This record gives sequence, C-alpha cells and structure tokens, in this order.
Amino acid sequence: LKVQYLRVKNLGANVLTITVGAGNGYDLAGAAMSVALTQDQWWTFYGNDATPDIAGADCEIDLLGTGVQTSEWTIIMG
Repeated sequence: LKVQYLRVKNLGANVLTITVGAGNGYDLAGAAMSVALTQDQWWTFYGNDATPDIAGADCEIDLLGTGVQTSEWTIIMG
C-alpha cells in the first residue's frame, strides 16, 4: 500500500511542520522531507505510484506545531 495523493491544509494560526517520522519514518517525499505551512496554506503531494510501501518500520509522519494545531487531511492510497 502506497500514498498516491496527499493534501494537507493548516487550519491553525501557527506554523505546522510536516516531517518524516523520527521512529518509524515514512519517506513520503524523501528522507529529508520537511514542509512548513502557515495559516490557511495547502500542501498537495502526488506520488504517482513512486512512493515507498507503507510497512511496520516505515509508517510515521511527524507534525510539529504548538500542540493545539488543527489541520485538514485528504489521503488516497493504493
């Protein structure tokens, strides 16, 4: 199973940073992936079947913010 399409919108007032998970990181857009979204910004990623498979050791994406960040996610897998 792979992430084919991902869209994230930051609904919070502070910056939301999306990175590869520290423990069992999923390299969605490479091992150094880091995306910072300010309020109301969108990030759209189209994997086109080129993303790695999701597995037990490759499954986490970290979110960094203020602890009360809200966001809207759309994920299509296949």
